[in-house]
Amino acid sequence: MVFGYALEGEFLRVVDFWIKKIWEMAGASSKNILSLQVKQNVPVNIRPKDWRTRDASFGNRRRFVEALDAALKKFYPERYHGGNWLKQVATGYQAKTGIPL
Repeated sequence: MVFGYALEGEFLRVVDFWIKKIWEMAGASSKNILSLQVKQNVPVNIRPKDWRTRDASFGNRRRFVEALDAALKKFYPERYHGGNWLKQVATGYQAKTGIPL
């Protein structure tokens, strides 16, 4: 959920409201694979892109999860080497939803 707001005296007025999926708000980064806030070489947050333009976002859940997989391998290579994490997520997603990742 994303909302635009305006402060009016002591009140907050919601001026716009969107329901977005994470892959519609996150986007690629040349430095960290996806837009991440990184502190002391540790990713701490996924940062939103300008999600109002489709060009900035991943566009679908599969590409977003593939970027997460690549970021995990970059920042935690000893923990996430091989291809098991992505396979487990894809298998689990399909088992829970009946829809391929």
